[in-house]
Amino acid sequence: MAKQKNRYNSVSNSYLVHLLDQGQENAFSEIYEICYRRLHREAYYITRDRELADDVVQNVFVNIWNKRESLPRPLNLKSYLVVCSRHEALNQAQRVRKIDNHKQVYDNTRPTMFEERLVENKEIYNQILKAMQKLPPKPRKVFEMAYLHNCTYQEIVAVRGISLQTVKNEVCYSVKALRQILKGHYIQ
Repeated sequence: MAKQKNRYNSVSNSYLVHLLDQGQENAFSEIYEICYRRLHREAYYITRDRELADDVVQNVFVNIWNKRESLPRPLNLKSYLVVCSRHEALNQAQRVRKIDNHKQVYDNTRPTMFEERLVENKEIYNQILKAMQKLPPKPRKVFEMAYLHNCTYQEIVAVRGISLQTVKNEVCYSVKALRQILKGHYIQ
């Protein structure tokens, strides 16, 4: 580690700018090797997260590589990289805090939303059961078998001893009647 630190301090800014101006990947890799640890340390100081600091440094180097031709000259590349790392780290830390805040709000509201939905679903279910009591007995029994007991139409035919078409007709009648009974309670 001391070797890398010494190398960062011993390499001149003009040498780094010269490597950047070459625009070759191997030259850029050398800039990366020389500056990575210092930039990572700067990013980690702000984010307190090693992986996020890695992402910050990667983003800085990608941005520098993409903008290498339009960077202002003369350029103090070491200072420029450090400042970019700090800004990127602050942006990433702010983004993470926003996400954490959104998660916290979601986690705090999720149980109440879930409980409200359970209560709402229970109320709807009870209203449907009440409405079903208003149906004639034969269509109600077929409807109950189909929707409450999850029987197939073929199973209903076998149990009730009626034709398939009668099952379809009674289910259709029951659905239409329930819609009419529950009309105004729910959006259809």
